[in-house]
Amino acid sequence: LDRGFTKADMASLAAKNPQLFSYSAERLTYRLGVLEAQGKMAIIASAMDLNDATFAARWGNNTLSMLSPRRPDVELSQTPTLNWLSSVGLSHLEVQKLVSKFPSIFNYAVEKLKTTAQWLADIGMSEAQIVQAIVSVPNLLAYSLENKLKPIAQTLLDRGFTKSDIASMVAKRPQLFNYRPERLAYRMGVLETKGKLSRLTSAMGLNDAQFAARYG
Repeated sequence: LDRGFTKADMASLAAKNPQLFSYSAERLTYRLGVLEAQGKMAIIASAMDLNDATFAARWGNNTLSMLSPRRPDVELSQTPTLNWLSSVGLSHLEVQKLVSKFPSIFNYAVEKLKTTAQWLADIGMSEAQIVQAIVSVPNLLAYSLENKLKPIAQTLLDRGFTKSDIASMVAKRPQLFNYRPERLAYRMGVLETKGKLSRLTSAMGLNDAQFAARYG
């Protein structure tokens, strides 16, 4: 209704695509914004059936170009997600880079993204460090706090690292949260026995063969 559709329009859309009401409001708002900017809102029912990759390939490139500072007529607040990314401190170019890397960000509720960003702040990361981390590894925002981020942080704390240490390490290597806690714990154990635990951040960037050759 906020986009100008009437109740009759909604009934017709639902008849064409009954799954329309199963999508998150953020996902629907994003796709409506993309299509509206290109004068294609009439095809929303069929466009919602496309997966993220297909939708991005068909419509996303035009949307990303509109996010460029060269298009000041297109506001960053097209969707709650884009508006939030802007409020966190991302520039237009950083938003463009993040969305091109991780278009699935629009599948997540803004509250989920906020919660993850707040947790990163709580462990001691500055706003600038958080921006750098999520632009580098956007799916960091999508990770589960309870099943992914907190267990890895606890693994580091159990080895004597402080929250400040963790914040510094994540700022240097946001991919740190991509690893399984078991893999992280194993490499920390190896490094600790050799008195080289301070090299953990760089050591996690090595593949298994490289790590074994250097520390095994």
